[in-house]
Amino acid sequence: MLEAIRHYGIVPFFRCGIPGWSIEEMTPAECWFMSSHQLGPWDWKIDVIQSGEVAYGKYLRRKAGFATAEYYGHLLNWRRSQEKYRILADGDGPMALGCPGGQKGRKAPGTLDDRIKNGGLRTVDDRLNALMAKEALDAIKEYGSLESGELRQLLEERIPAEDRKSVGGHMEKYLLPKIKKTALDFTLQYLEMGCYVLTGDFQRVYRGPNCEYSGWQRASLTTPEALFGTQTQDSKIPPSQNGGTPSAKDGKTQNSKQPFWVKFIDGDSPTPSSPGTSGPASIKAASSSAAATEASVETESSAASVLIPDCSAQESYRILTDRITTFFPGCEKELSKLLL
Repeated sequence: MLEAIRHYGIVPFFRCGIPGWSIEEMTPAECWFMSSHQLGPWDWKIDVIQSGEVAYGKYLRRKAGFATAEYYGHLLNWRRSQEKYRILADGDGPMALGCPGGQKGRKAPGTLDDRIKNGGLRTVDDRLNALMAKEALDAIKEYGSLESGELRQLLEERIPAEDRKSVGGHMEKYLLPKIKKTALDFTLQYLEMGCYVLTGDFQRVYRGPNCEYSGWQRASLTTPEALFGTQTQDSKIPPSQNGGTPSAKDGKTQNSKQPFWVKFIDGDSPTPSSPGTSGPASIKAASSSAAATEASVETESSAASVLIPDCSAQESYRILTDRITTFFPGCEKELSKLLL
């Protein structure tokens, strides 16, 4: 499985409209579903993610995908250039999510109610993301890694009930009295599509008197910068295209010197959950039930890093399309739907 991801650079987990380009289609039918003697790709993905080479998340039309650090970097460069995925550090600066302030370079009102009255956040989806996306991303950055339940608890503490009520519409029942999984999942998918958040780790859950593993897993969320411990910078967007606001630190690189999981090894982590350290397993190895080798701390610390490529967002898009169309000629139309 890991070898397949390395080969293509980026691969959807499930069928995606491009025949042959998915882990599902590459997996023998008898191995797709887990059983007592065959774990399948649902479990193999844990070793792939823990290899430190792969970015996993719901960033292909809100569905799961795998990408090497190099090609995820290009996807990140492209997605963060798109207005709908812009998240700025200044809370009262130009906003994305359909707000006029983000499109015309005017200052957006600071509160959610003001922005609704100003006509900037017309849909429930826009209002939900405007309320929760920045808060969720800030919390994940603060802790380095969080499970979704932990994140929900933090957001309930940080976002007042009256602000949640302002979202209105069909989402109100998922925000009051507590933030439910449905509301958070929607916001997390937005952040994953924008390449701000991905899955940092999975932990196998053992249940019952015999501590048996039947496929249940617990996922933790992190950022690409924290996962790969790398230098990054915002996409190179001219000020005229992003509302006149320069990128963080005026476009200079931001340093994250080490992956978030190093703190767990040192026993000095502020986060409530910790990642595992098992190594990768290829599709052939996993399908033949070969045991995956354990990766050492030294192997993890030398994992591939996501470095925003030194090219424009449009060039990154071209590199992604050229890569996939090399293997699957004539798929440009379907591919564009996955990359937008």
